Amino acid sequence: MIYTDGLRGYFVRRTEFHKRENLYIHKRQVYIRTHMRLNKKINITLIAAFLAMLSLVSVGVSGVACAAEPSRQGANHLSADSWYEQGLAHREADRFKKAVEAYSKAISLNPEYADAYYNRGNVYADLKQYDRAIADFGKAISIDPEFAAAYINRGYVYMVGLHKTKEACADWKKACSLGDCEIYNLAKQKGDCK
Repeated sequence: MIYTDGLRGYFVRRTEFHKRENLYIHKRQVYIRTHMRLNKKINITLIAAFLAMLSLVSVGVSGVACAAEPSRQGANHLSADSWYEQGLAHREADRFKKAVEAYSKAISLNPEYADAYYNRGNVYADLKQYDRAIADFGKAISIDPEFAAAYINRGYVYMVGLHKTKEACADWKKACSLGDCEIYNLAKQKGDCK
């Protein structure tokens, strides 16, 4: 294509260059997205295979590994995880009632699911159901005594929701002993905790 019009020709050529450049960029993004999807599928397949292998062996009462019912045990574990993921999505979309239902289903399938208790406690705090939030944070802590975030959020509910400074400071101090001191130090600076 010949450009006889000096300045106009420059802009036309520049526009065509950008179109080609954008086409290249678009093709590169499609390639990257396709590649990422492929890698994601491979990773999910590997994780599913690993979980299937784990479901074939469980720890018996005496602490010795023994064969288990792979389909039932594995399905419950994966199902609890999928309910948990749904709970996260519902909370992110501010559908708190559905989030509570999803977390409750995950907990019914896996009663030792500390993260499900913790996140259901967060939803209860969002709903200002502070007693339920405290109970769920407490359950998460009883399952995993080193769950610093559960101590922090329970302390927050004590402080903001129930105005119990002493209990809040005790939880934040415990979280600090577990390595998360930000909230405790901030409360000390404000004079809420000693």
